[in-house]
Amino acid sequence: MTAIAIERETNSYWSLVKNASSEIKLALIARLSNALVTETQQKRTKAASLIADIQANAPVNIPITDEEIQEEINAVRQGQ
Repeated sequence: MTAIAIERETNSYWSLVKNASSEIKLALIARLSNALVTETQQKRTKAASLIADIQANAPVNIPITDEEIQEEINAVRQGQ
C-alpha cells in the first residue's frame, strides 16, 4: 500500500471517530492495540515453527545459528 493510499484510508477512519468521546477513542485504541499484539504473536509463532522445521530437517553440516552463519561468511571471505 502506498503512502498516499495509507493517508487517505487513515483520514477516512479519522473522520469517523474524530467526534467520538474520549471513552470511545480509548476503547478503539485498546482494540487496535490488541489486534496488533495478536498479529505479531501469530507471526512469531509461525516463524518459530518454520525455524524448528528447518532445524529438524537440515543436514548436519548446514549452519543453523546466527553465530554459525557468521562463521561461514567469515570463512568464505578469508578464503577469497
